[in-house]
Formats: sequence, C-alpha cells, structure tokens
Amino acid sequence: MADIVLVGSDRIGMARMRTTLGKAGHQVEAATDLMDARVLVRAGSADILIIHVNESTTDEIPALQSLLAAAPDVDVVMIMDTMSPTAEHQIMSATQPLGVETYIPRQFVDSSFFLSMLTAIADRSRLRRANRRLEAELAEAQEQLLRVKVEDTLTGLPDYYYLQEWLTEQLPTTELSLMIVGIDNFEEIRREHGLRVAEPLLKDLAEVLRNNLRGSDMLTRTLAIDQFAIALPRARAVHAEIVANRLRSKLANFAPRAADADVNISLSIGIVEASEGMSVDELLQLADQALQQAQQSEAGLAVLTVPAIPSAEDEDQEEVEWREDAQVL
Repeated sequence: MADIVLVGSDRIGMARMRTTLGKAGHQVEAATDLMDARVLVRAGSADILIIHVNESTTDEIPALQSLLAAAPDVDVVMIMDTMSPTAEHQIMSATQPLGVETYIPRQFVDSSFFLSMLTAIADRSRLRRANRRLEAELAEAQEQLLRVKVEDTLTGLPDYYYLQEWLTEQLPTTELSLMIVGIDNFEEIRREHGLRVAEPLLKDLAEVLRNNLRGSDMLTRTLAIDQFAIALPRARAVHAEIVANRLRSKLANFAPRAADADVNISLSIGIVEASEGMSVDELLQLADQALQQAQQSEAGLAVLTVPAIPSAEDEDQEEVEWREDAQVL
C-alpha cells in the first residue's frame, strides 16, 4: 500500500518526484486530478497527500476541499507553483481550515530538505495512526472492564454498585419506589440440587422479572446472591405493591428451565417509597428492612410507610395516571 499519494497535472514533474520518493524508500501512487486522488486516499492507507497547485487550481477549490475532507487523518503537503498573490491567498484560505499546515514553494521540491521533511511527516503520521489504534483498543478495553464492573456475570443484569450510582442520579429529581425481591428457599435449593439448578434458577428468574417490568424500571442484583432489586421511577409505594403482586402471580408456577427436578421457589418482596431528602444509603437500608419484614410475615410482602402520605383523593388520581403509564405490564 502507498504511503504517499501525489496529485497534480504536471506529468513530467510528477514522474520525477515519484522516482525521487521511490528511491528514498516511499511507496507512491499518483493521481492526475483531484477526484482520482480522492478515490486513492479513501481506498488506501496513505500517510501523506502531496498536492501540486498552481494558478488554475483556484477554479477547482470545491473539489480540493472535497479531497481534503475525505482525508482527515492524512498529512497534506501543498506544493505551491508560481502564482499570483491573490491565487495563493485563495488556496491557503480554502485549505488551512481543513487542517493543511505545510506549504512548500515549487523550487524546494528537488532539495534534500524536502525529502527529510517528508520522512519526518510520514513518521509522525504513522505514530499518530498507531496512537489512534491504541486509543481505540484502550477505549474498547475500558468499555469491557466497565461491563464487567457493572454487570452481574451470571444474569447479565446491572450489579448493586450500578444501582447505587443510578439511584444517586435519580433520587434528587425523580419520585420512585424501591423493592427487593428475595428467594426465601434459595440456600435449600442450592444444598439439595447444587449449582446445576441454582444458577439457571437465578438466570431464568431474572428473565421473568425483566420481561414483566416497564422499560424505565431498573432491575439489578444486590450483594446477596438470592436477591434482586427493582427501582420503579414515577411510582409510589401503592403502585409498587401492584407490580409486586403481579410479579408474584407471574412466578406462582415458576421453575428453572434447566432443572430436571421438581423445584418450587418461595419469594418475599419488600417495598419502600423514597421520600424527600432521603439518601441512597437510607433508601437501600429501608428496602432491606422491608424485605426482612416480608420474610417474617405470612403474606411475603411488606411495604414500609414514609412521611407525607398524600390524601386518598390525590392517591386515587395518581393511581389512575400510573396504571395508564404501566399498561405494558
């Protein structure tokens, strides 16, 4: 692949320059016009684009700008033939905003200085290209690391730390309720059937929960292996209780698909509504307390009340609006 693309209408001068650059170790491709050069630049991996310009180039400024726009990562060297000051100003004014920095008078092209300069520019271009590759690889690695950091590897759900960050962003401005779903008999299932049943159970339960929530709801894992957290934006505790009962109904006959044994699960759900001024830690602690209350009750469901409960009339109106928003459920 060529590391230099030449473009210009002076065939003799172009051939001489191509020979000189070839002897200096460069791979060179030549184009006779700006459109041809645009094709070569877009298709290849050139480090340098050398454009021979003269008085007549002022008539091709749009094509010249199109060529430069197609080569944002290529260093451009303008070989300036003899021309009027007006033409020179036109060309430089049209090309400098597109990143051209190097303008060489035609008489210096045959000098050793010119070859040394091109070698330095080519080296700089290769280093810049290598840096871009490394930056892209680093960005990809960081993205993968972030996915590992915020995702539970078993279920693919966001983890507890992501939930904390999400709540930190949402709490100041968003009315929400938080529920913790716990599998009461998970340890018993794991002891009796092992990981071959316990792990698919968690994966399948996560899928059922995900499929029965709104797109705006946040389903995550918690620090406990047998628990899930569900944050419900724009939902009061009474609305979260509706969701909880619906989930319990959906999961009444739940069994992991990979299980070859009769496995039944028992769920408890604790709910708390965030109140004004409540911190993330306080909300999470109250949700844990609600789950503990649920596990101790026969109903398996507990809702912690918070201050400033609205009037029954206001609550009825809110419930109508919320049910309309949650038709997907």
